[in-house]
Amino acid sequence: MGVGLESAIAAERPHHEDHRPNILFIFSDDHSIPALSAYGEARNLLQTPTLDRLAREGMRFDRCLVPNSICGPSRATVLTGKYSHAHGFYDNRSRFDGSQTTFPKLLQKAGYQTALFGKWHLVSEPTGFDDWEILPGQGHYYNPDFLTPTGKITKTGYVTDLITERALQWFTQSRDPSRPFLWMVHHKAPHREWEPALRHLGHDNDRVYPEPPTLFDDYAGRGKAEREQDMTIARTMNERDLKLVPPARLNAEQRRVWDAYYEPRNRAFRQAKLEGNDLVRWKYNRYMHDYLGCVKAVDESVQRLLEALEAAGVADNTIVVYCSDQGFYLGEHGWFDKRFIFEESLRTPLLIRWPGVVAPGSVNRDLVSNLDFASTFLEAAGLTPPDDLHGRSLVPILKGKTPADWRKSFYYHYYEYPGVHSVRRHYGVVTDRYKLVRFYGDDIDEWELFDLETDPLELTSVYGKPEYAQIQAELHAELERLRAELKVPDPDPAATFQANSPAAGDAATTKAAATRPQAASPPRLVPAAVQRPNVVFITVDDMNNDAGCYGHPQVKTPHLDALAARGVRFDRAYCQYPLCNPSRASFLTGLRPDQTKVYDNQKQFRETDPNILTLPQLFKTNGYHVARVGKLYHYGNPGQIGTDGLDDPPSWSEKVNPVGIDKSELEPKIINHTPKRGLGAGMCYLSDPDGKDEDHTDGKVASEAIRILNQRQDQPLFLAVGFYRPHTPYVAPQKYFDLYPFETVSLTPRPNMIPEDVPAAAFASTRPWPSFGITPEQERRCKQAYWASISFVDAQLGRVLAAIDALGLRDKTIVVFLSDHGYHLGEHGLWLKQSNFEESARVPLVIAGYGVADQAKGQSCERTVELIDLYPTLADLAGLTPPPNLPGASLRPLLNNPKASWDRPAFTQVRRAGFEGRSVRTERWRCTVWDDGANGVELYDHANDPLEQKNRANDPDHAQTLAELRALLEGNR
Repeated sequence: MGVGLESAIAAERPHHEDHRPNILFIFSDDHSIPALSAYGEARNLLQTPTLDRLAREGMRFDRCLVPNSICGPSRATVLTGKYSHAHGFYDNRSRFDGSQTTFPKLLQKAGYQTALFGKWHLVSEPTGFDDWEILPGQGHYYNPDFLTPTGKITKTGYVTDLITERALQWFTQSRDPSRPFLWMVHHKAPHREWEPALRHLGHDNDRVYPEPPTLFDDYAGRGKAEREQDMTIARTMNERDLKLVPPARLNAEQRRVWDAYYEPRNRAFRQAKLEGNDLVRWKYNRYMHDYLGCVKAVDESVQRLLEALEAAGVADNTIVVYCSDQGFYLGEHGWFDKRFIFEESLRTPLLIRWPGVVAPGSVNRDLVSNLDFASTFLEAAGLTPPDDLHGRSLVPILKGKTPADWRKSFYYHYYEYPGVHSVRRHYGVVTDRYKLVRFYGDDIDEWELFDLETDPLELTSVYGKPEYAQIQAELHAELERLRAELKVPDPDPAATFQANSPAAGDAATTKAAATRPQAASPPRLVPAAVQRPNVVFITVDDMNNDAGCYGHPQVKTPHLDALAARGVRFDRAYCQYPLCNPSRASFLTGLRPDQTKVYDNQKQFRETDPNILTLPQLFKTNGYHVARVGKLYHYGNPGQIGTDGLDDPPSWSEKVNPVGIDKSELEPKIINHTPKRGLGAGMCYLSDPDGKDEDHTDGKVASEAIRILNQRQDQPLFLAVGFYRPHTPYVAPQKYFDLYPFETVSLTPRPNMIPEDVPAAAFASTRPWPSFGITPEQERRCKQAYWASISFVDAQLGRVLAAIDALGLRDKTIVVFLSDHGYHLGEHGLWLKQSNFEESARVPLVIAGYGVADQAKGQSCERTVELIDLYPTLADLAGLTPPPNLPGASLRPLLNNPKASWDRPAFTQVRRAGFEGRSVRTERWRCTVWDDGANGVELYDHANDPLEQKNRANDPDHAQTLAELRALLEGNR
């Protein structure tokens, strides 16, 4: 800070005792008005005694409206007093420009101490605060990370309590009692996934909650936007929302308490096999228990903060504000979440206590907004708000004197589409009685009008009805006046389409993003009338490149071979993490594991960023019917066959979870040579002498895929077909075993001991080494069964391809075939996956049909490509623009000419206990670095050593090559 500015600020600070009011601003996330008992909602969902006390001692605002009902934009509005188009934070994929003027900066400049603790959700670091400690992104409920001015820390405990304790630590230990303060305590709760504190599990004694009258809304009387959203309790809530799987970050003791409450209830739920409305009601009641439990912790936090003010003797000179960033649906219209202009998400609770200024127990029904907070805080502190703010000070209202010219109408604008929950872009005008809204986009332009006096539940649009013609005309005129006065851009700026910015504090992600070309134009929302290609996206589980089209002399894959003969076969395609969940989360989001933060089979990628726009979701938001059959996102295989696993409901319009006899009948008969490892990670198999293909799970997957192909001819289709084989246990009908007589199955040559020049970490995926300690004959049995499983899957692939041809869709359909990663069959003494060797990192990949040039059909491509390239490729071929932060590249040039120039390497990574191994593959070389070199380095020359048997990392002749490859790895961090 320069001397001149420092002197100027000092001059503004009073030199006498400072009597300006302190400000305690408590902010929660997604707190719905019905969950605050001071508002007297009919369902009486929860008692909030401390918040009720604030209402009794201050003013309750009944019509506090937000201009954009979503977390980040609302927070930016609070800071700036402006609409999204003015502060630049349009949706949860934006990044806040911290250089702009905010009310904390102005208070800080005027001598206030400023501190912020808790949720920030604006990506950039906070500015204008003397002290801060924030959650990265959404944060976690249990054992969360926090970002501080000096770096990231992790704390043990419950997030609401930890935020409160850190805030109190500042208040009691760091605050200067001689100066006024701005103390911002911003909670994560009760944001999705609504994980209550352990002390609040069972807080409601298994209460059956009153239902909102619109829980089973059929959206009659309204339009496409309401019907086609993806935020219903019935079909959008997932297993994590419903606590059918525990939070990933619980420690052992927390997990014990958690399971003691939820597991008996979950067992009872599963045994009940509820369907239809009964299932929805169960979900609703579980949702209410969890959500309201989170609110209880917030109410307790407020009590502790108020007690601290009283203990310090400053309560009488402190303005206390409680608010949420927006409202939230608690089953109304069958929904959860927010986003819409409708009352439940438009209105947010607002309570303000200001002793000596606000009349206790007062209630206000003026149209106020979080736009008004900045001006209010500044005027209360004796400062003049900047002229360019969109809000007005609430101080006159707090004093009981609403200005005669106070707003009678309010402008609303929501931008996040395409995006999570598929709520269409819309803007509108709100008055005390009416609401006019326009839903807009390339495939929608619909107006709706609601009369809140006659239709308080907003169930029937009266737009176009003659009796409302005059009101409708007046509202149109008022809407245009507001848009002109606020200088709302038309059309929406390109910035509103820039999806999924790198997360704050993620230097690797930020660095990678900085080196990639950014999208120069918004996503193309293709009109429904335009003919678009279908996509059939076929994944198999744990398949290596043992296939006829890849030159294997024994394995029979006639249908994959035929697909390759009319498409492009990629000979050097690599996964980004050779484990099911990290790999699938990566290629379905188009992001590297270091961006999704998914490194194991437990974490769901939306824990890192709930606003990621997935590959299927991009197609869904552009008018495709997007269906999933079988395993696309991770399932425990075979344990979770028939369930959703770690599925992502926003990605799909339709989903099917088949279950075959391999799971329902044959599982007890499976032979397991490694019983301690379990069926999903062991050396186990079974030949089925009697079952038909269609009886097995993968046969049912093919049958369901064919059904959807036949039924869905009225709109473009993105069909994701997820086969479960050849993942262990290797189960298939006997006829596929017969293709590989046991005497013809030989073992892969391997060393007798781990080579001294190869890091031990390279072999750590198979313990005990080699081959989990099984006998050579057992290995051969497993290898035979694995190959049988490949041929079985190939037959199911053939059925799907035949259906495409029978429907005349071959030339109209992009067909993609891939595995999530490779697989070891004894090479290097390893089995299964999770190594950085070629057999584990390399995958089969074939793209055929629409988008493949005639001259490329039947050719192989030897360029190094990655599975993350599939997202930009399919978007490119379908005429859609993917999010700008994707690190992959469209393969279209290689589909035109498989020998085209291509200089992109492929990156794969795995983790060991306490460190990771990162590998880079070029057309000739593989380099793997373990723990930044502390646990070893590998270098293999595939031109002379395709089996990776000679580590050349210490060979001085290749020192320059090694240095260049390590630089590539470092640049990809």
